[in-house]
Amino acid sequence: MLRSALATSSRIGLDFALPSRGFATSALARAERDGPRFRWSPLDPAPYRRSTGQADRAPTHQLSVFSSRNNVMLTFSDSVGPLFPTISGGSDTTFKKGQRGGYEAAHQAALKMFKKLGEFEEECRTLRPTERIWLKVAFNGFGGQGRGAVSDAISGPDGAEIRPLISRIEDHTPFRIGGTRGRSPRRV
Repeated sequence: MLRSALATSSRIGLDFALPSRGFATSALARAERDGPRFRWSPLDPAPYRRSTGQADRAPTHQLSVFSSRNNVMLTFSDSVGPLFPTISGGSDTTFKKGQRGGYEAAHQAALKMFKKLGEFEEECRTLRPTERIWLKVAFNGFGGQGRGAVSDAISGPDGAEIRPLISRIEDHTPFRIGGTRGRSPRRV
């Protein structure tokens, strides 16, 4: 290895070599060979059990929809964490700055998420034919138009493939009940 390819620390006297090409190449080859990594870690069905002990259509995965005035973010996760990167209204370069919080940006983000969900569900059917994914859609936030756009996309013709997978729709928006007393107005 050339001396210029090494980074030397004079304080400690250690040489840090760049990672070998063989390791990076084998990881790339493995990723191309295996394709996307499939993970099956469903949510805990215990909170969804009935008095008989059965948990029919207990959600295995969660689709989180966070809506603010400036953007909308959709995350598909299981009990371990997100299965693929979060899709937002600005993840495409089509919508920038103030347009990310608009109705169309949220609708396009929802369609992109539905496409990824369809691919995941198809992969689940081929790799785990006995298992079925059930979604819990969790909305968070009232700001902006993203919440309405995603719910319209789910209930519209674009969400026809995703609708049968949904077992629960929940609202996780925090809101204050009571709380501390507000500040008195400033008197000039």
